[in-house]
Amino acid sequence: TSTVKYIEVPPSSVVEQLEAGRISASSIQDPELSNAGTKVRRLGRAYDAIAKYCMLTAWFATTDWLSKNPATAHKIADALIAAGQWAMANPLAAAPIFEKYTKIHLERCHELYAKTLDPALLQPVFDVGARYKIITAPVNATSFIWNGK
Repeated sequence: TSTVKYIEVPPSSVVEQLEAGRISASSIQDPELSNAGTKVRRLGRAYDAIAKYCMLTAWFATTDWLSKNPATAHKIADALIAAGQWAMANPLAAAPIFEKYTKIHLERCHELYAKTLDPALLQPVFDVGARYKIITAPVNATSFIWNGK
C-alpha cells in the first residue's frame, strides 16, 4: 500500500490487536511491552526519531493556580522527583506498588524518570510537533517551566 493509516488503540489491547492481525505495528510501552514477552518483536525504537533522550510526560498546572499555590506546587514537584528516583533505584520493590494502583502485573519497573525538569528534554518533542504540524507554531520549552518565582 502507498499510505499509512493511523488509528488509536488503547494500550491495554495493542498486543491482542497485533495477534489478531487487526493492526500491523504499534508503539508499545511498559507495562504492556514487558507483559507481551515473546508475542511481539521489536522493529525499532520509535522515540529515537525524536531524540536519544527526551521527556514524554510532564505535569502541568495553570499559571493562576501556581501563583496562588507555590508551596504546594513545590511539594508536589519534590514528591514526584523523589518517587521517580526511588522507583528507578528499586525496580523490584516498585513493581508491587505499580500493580496495586494500576492492576497490571510487572516483575520489575522499567520506567525512567528525569531528575529535574530540564527544558532541553522537552524541546525535541515540541520541535517534532511543530515540524509535523501537530502544534501550530514552534514553542520554546523554557516557557513551560515554572521556576516558582
